[in-house]
Amino acid sequence: MMNKKNMAIAILLILSISVKAQNDIDVLTIEDAINYALKHNPTILSLEKSIDIKRAEKWKSLGIDTPEISYMKEGIKTGEDGYFEKRYSITQSIDFPLKSFFNFQSNSDEVSSLELNYEAKKRELKVEVKSAYVEVLASIALEKLREKQLELSKDLFNAVSYRVTAGVSSELELLKANIKLDESKNDLDEATRIYHQSRYSLFNMVGLDPEAQSYTISYEDSLSFKELQLDQESILSLIPEQPEILSLEAKLNAANQKVNSAWSGILPKLNFSYYLQDIGSGYDYHGYEIGVSVPIWFLMNEAQDISIANTEMKLVEWSKVDLYLKLKKEIELSWHSYETSKATINRYEGNILKRAKELLDLTLDGYQIGKIDLLNLLYAQETYLSSQLNYIEALKNYYIKVIELEKYLNKELVF
Repeated sequence: MMNKKNMAIAILLILSISVKAQNDIDVLTIEDAINYALKHNPTILSLEKSIDIKRAEKWKSLGIDTPEISYMKEGIKTGEDGYFEKRYSITQSIDFPLKSFFNFQSNSDEVSSLELNYEAKKRELKVEVKSAYVEVLASIALEKLREKQLELSKDLFNAVSYRVTAGVSSELELLKANIKLDESKNDLDEATRIYHQSRYSLFNMVGLDPEAQSYTISYEDSLSFKELQLDQESILSLIPEQPEILSLEAKLNAANQKVNSAWSGILPKLNFSYYLQDIGSGYDYHGYEIGVSVPIWFLMNEAQDISIANTEMKLVEWSKVDLYLKLKKEIELSWHSYETSKATINRYEGNILKRAKELLDLTLDGYQIGKIDLLNLLYAQETYLSSQLNYIEALKNYYIKVIELEKYLNKELVF
């Protein structure tokens, strides 16, 4: 029969296995990474709360003050106790209806501006996550290349050792091959470091639980070329539809409504009072008051508000022009980089990679039979590895630029 200690150990073991099963991730997809980021990114979460706060201010913008309830006694009779008059009253102050309308519209436009800015930030976060994911895939490809490099260095070392044993090569060549082998090991270690750095950058960006950041996590794709056709003019034509631009347009509308609200400040503020009155015979009298506030100090108050509101509107207008130029520049630079990377990849896939591999194989065969010296063999290896490395770099740049451009298209081009 299981004693209490063993039972407790068994329960803890079951719980630890359950927690581990919940935290373990076998494959981290791009979609998973984006979903994690959207749920944990502090900028996104703070924007959600900012929108909630601005929505909560909607009815406050109507300018309806809190009612005031008061009790008044006056008219103390000389030489006698008591008061001649008593009054209960309730007073309500409100802005002029036109001012309330402008303030309400301004608040609605500000909410729209924040919502569009929220959408823009989500798109930017997707770009960052996808780019970080591509960095991980590129680091995996680099690590595999360095493993291939190590294999080539080992083959080279073995070939030189054989020739030295056969007496057709010198110890100097073996020394060079040995150095090359050690350098390849260093390159592999560095590639592994880059891989771990890129994966932790991705984990931190998406807010992945540290308990789930396992070394066993794999990634659903490899860095392979898929040609996509993107048109620069079509993307540029979509600038006015970008959420960043639309957000500033909504903000500009809000600023315009604030200008109107500032001008409506010259209109009177309305005050209403209703009261029950006792003039020595009980609360059998009713009364009311209607008052207006007149902005006699216009130059010191309302005029300043109008000037500030106009200045704020101009600032938003300039921000919109500046943003338009910035987006245009970003699109053009990304598109040219995309075109360059695509052309580079096509050249590598067209003949460079194939010829570099043929050069390496022929040179190695030639060295083994004594027709090629070690210097040419090392050069062939460097040419092969350099072409593979540049191909990986071109692939990485290509996909990062496509990801940057897909943000403006609002399409999922890279999954």
